[in-house]
Amino acid sequence: MPPRSGSARLMEPAIERILREGRQAHVAVVSARGPHVTPELYAWAEQRLWVAFAHTTLKARVLSADPRVAVLVA
Repeated sequence: MPPRSGSARLMEPAIERILREGRQAHVAVVSARGPHVTPELYAWAEQRLWVAFAHTTLKARVLSADPRVAVLVA
């Protein structure tokens, strides 16, 4: 993803192609019991990866305290 400062960083075309073509990603957060990984639908738009999930989920609670996340798109 591009830096938030606004200076765009070019992404390798192969990576961007995978992000545009894929629809499901495995999203991981670090919970008190260890890694919590779930498949999520996503969208790639404007050089950003968008993932939606309910605010009542464990993932939402974990992310509200710790914004670190890992994503696998294949």
